[in-house]
Amino acid sequence: MNIYKDNKLSLKAKGLYFTIKYLNENNKKVTQPILASMTSTGDKSIVTGLKELKDEGYLVIDRKNIDGIFVYTYKLLK
Repeated sequence: MNIYKDNKLSLKAKGLYFTIKYLNENNKKVTQPILASMTSTGDKSIVTGLKELKDEGYLVIDRKNIDGIFVYTYKLLK
């Protein structure tokens, strides 16, 4: 499905999708703080937008514990 036409997603989630896509295409690290710093939204809004993308099959969130610190990676699927 074309994300532009997916009416199940909020504009917030669509904006996050394209921000993640931009960062990936430019070999930049994608983290929640980086996403929050690129927008005027807060951490909670970032989390809900990422959850929307995950729930609708646009994003896979991988969590790894590295030396007691959780590190998240975000992979776009569509």
